[in-house]
Amino acid sequence: MDRREFLKLLLAGLLVREVKPCPDGDSKKWNILDHFHEFLESTEYSFPYPEEFLYAERVMFLKRSLPFRPQYEGTKYLRIDFATHEHVDVKLYLSDRIRTLYRRPPKVFKNVKGNFYTLIPLEDMGKEIYYQVLYRKNKKFKPLSPVRMVRNIFAPRRKIIVYLFADGHVFDDRFNKAIPIKSNNPLKDEFTGVYFFDFLRKSFDNPQWILEENNTNAMQFHLRNTFHLAEGFATLIRMGDLPEAIIKMGDDIGLDHYRLKRQGLLKHQWDRDARLLWRRERKIWSILTPLVPVYQVIGNHDGEDGWKIFRKATIKHRKMMFYQPGIWEFNSSDQDFYSVEFGDWLQFLVLDVVGYTKKLPVHPGKWTLGNGQMRWLEDRLKSSNYRVKFIFLHHVLGGFPSGSGGEPGRAYGRGPLFTEEDYLRHDLEPESIEQPKITNLAIKNGVKGFFYGHDHVHFVKNYGKFFAMAVGTTNEVAEEKAWEKIEGWEEEYGRSEDLSFLNSPIIEKLEITPENILIKTFCASVLDKDSNLQILQPAIGEEVWRTLIEYDKG
Repeated sequence: MDRREFLKLLLAGLLVREVKPCPDGDSKKWNILDHFHEFLESTEYSFPYPEEFLYAERVMFLKRSLPFRPQYEGTKYLRIDFATHEHVDVKLYLSDRIRTLYRRPPKVFKNVKGNFYTLIPLEDMGKEIYYQVLYRKNKKFKPLSPVRMVRNIFAPRRKIIVYLFADGHVFDDRFNKAIPIKSNNPLKDEFTGVYFFDFLRKSFDNPQWILEENNTNAMQFHLRNTFHLAEGFATLIRMGDLPEAIIKMGDDIGLDHYRLKRQGLLKHQWDRDARLLWRRERKIWSILTPLVPVYQVIGNHDGEDGWKIFRKATIKHRKMMFYQPGIWEFNSSDQDFYSVEFGDWLQFLVLDVVGYTKKLPVHPGKWTLGNGQMRWLEDRLKSSNYRVKFIFLHHVLGGFPSGSGGEPGRAYGRGPLFTEEDYLRHDLEPESIEQPKITNLAIKNGVKGFFYGHDHVHFVKNYGKFFAMAVGTTNEVAEEKAWEKIEGWEEEYGRSEDLSFLNSPIIEKLEITPENILIKTFCASVLDKDSNLQILQPAIGEEVWRTLIEYDKG
């Protein structure tokens, strides 16, 4: 060993002493529940991230194909992005085994400020990837968190676990009338995520805390959506399964007319508002983004409707805060429609159902993917060699011939209407509506099912050749009770008292194999008085429903 190698090893040994020692060997398996126990209980870390950072790390897997560079066709990377608001040095240790984490030389970023990221090639990585981030503002490096783990989605697996969160609607909490925990100035603190983290800390230790302490902050003062979402995060963590991915089904941001006023924001400050709201979303999701790739579906309350004048502003800040597979992966340059692949047998196709409809739809037939997105979908489906495929979209490209609450003169995309027969039942002409065309294209090319949000209920409809699932939400049950009275609702969804669908607060877990999909629905939080889950009286974290679907072989 020459002098340079000796000094290199010596330096690596000194660096190890700056961080919390790792387990010796792989006898102690990494676990998300243990990770959060250590993170929350240790004084060594600043939960969920230190003040030098804008938010925690975010992991994302990419399979890049560089134009005119055939040697890079399908190159696989782990992307880790960061954001700081002070100049710091950052050091990243990474390995596919805990015991070798500090044996590899770290990646070092000096004097960084603002948004930055690194791409890690995955050629020699296994099923699990371990990493730890250290930072320093002065002399000594400090750990950002305990050792993290993320599951390599490209590695071969027989079962993929995915959690679905839909319609968080934290923007519908009445922040301007709220009294957040530890604060008397809600307009100052609502965009920091502070009380979300306080809710999560308490929920992690005791899911019933809000009832036992008779705390009115979340209930009486209209913070139910934030509270339920935090409890949903805590429920996922307590289950102990680190999923391969999380899909957010849309309606998370609230850059939408009266909701700006509700949040204490002024209209016509689109860039500022989009930046604040997307930054709040990134802060909230900082609990999970360092551990799980979190993918975003665009919803109708996210400010990206094709007829909204502030669409470009919100796209810009979404791409900055929640980077998705984009043009380098032959997806949309705006990262609003894209595909995600798992191993060599599973593919997700995510669609944007609001961005390419240029006028407020007055009829279900006015909703459209647009020519470019439709061509992309056709090309992806026809060229796909993946055995199992699913499509994710915020709502159908059609739906009931009425508005949000059933009012005439506006099409709102409400309802589980996917086929020609579905629309004929509602006296609509299927040939004028895009959804049946998309459905037929999907069936022809082996898509097993559709997942959508928007309607705030858990509901599964099996068509035989495919299925469609409305993804349940953690959202408060309030105005949704009125939706059950709109024309078509009971015909398609049934009645809440019959449990033909499930109200919130719930989270959804998918266990996907090459042969079938098992859908598990869990109670995520304390129950609202209007939720039909009151019939079942589940405990928080209890499984309330499950559906097993064997794929059609035709």
